[in-house]
Amino acid sequence: MALRIGPAFQRVATVVIIVGLSTLVVLLGMQNNELKEELNRLKSGPVTLKVGDTVHVLNGATLAGTRESIPLSDGTHTHLLFMFSTSCHFCIKSVAEWNRLADTCAHRNIQVWGVTTKDTASTWAFVRGNSVRFPVLIESDSEYVGVFKVFGVPQTILVSEAGIVIGHWAGEIDRSRTSEIFKKLAL
Repeated sequence: MALRIGPAFQRVATVVIIVGLSTLVVLLGMQNNELKEELNRLKSGPVTLKVGDTVHVLNGATLAGTRESIPLSDGTHTHLLFMFSTSCHFCIKSVAEWNRLADTCAHRNIQVWGVTTKDTASTWAFVRGNSVRFPVLIESDSEYVGVFKVFGVPQTILVSEAGIVIGHWAGEIDRSRTSEIFKKLAL
């Protein structure tokens, strides 16, 4: 005995299929728009800090393992931040100039910090092996990328007492860039 489907059931089934396919088309269209937006964002390059951006606090662990929270907008100090990776060739090449900047800033109202996301052991090895003469913090990846927008290293960031970025240099720091930073610091 064959099962006979009546015309009313066929119409209902057709409507259900059309509604299901229409919903699928709408959902795929929304996903397509999201992917286009993401592609356009990626084409424009990584988002980095710009002069005029605001950063309020620097959090991280010292090499001794203590947690630090350094206010960058407390109105008392200018801050010079060196964002680096322990495995970055250009970071290693920048250390001599970063040391020179740190030495010059030591007796002024300028706090200098090196910041990395690497583990304590590799950071210790980097500091010792490259004779780093400035304090270093190990920051979590989420804050490093989210707050400071660090998608590549090295980066050197100058922050005013109000927490406003007043200078940003991406890439290796050489003598000419150090001179630019000295000019920004009026040194």
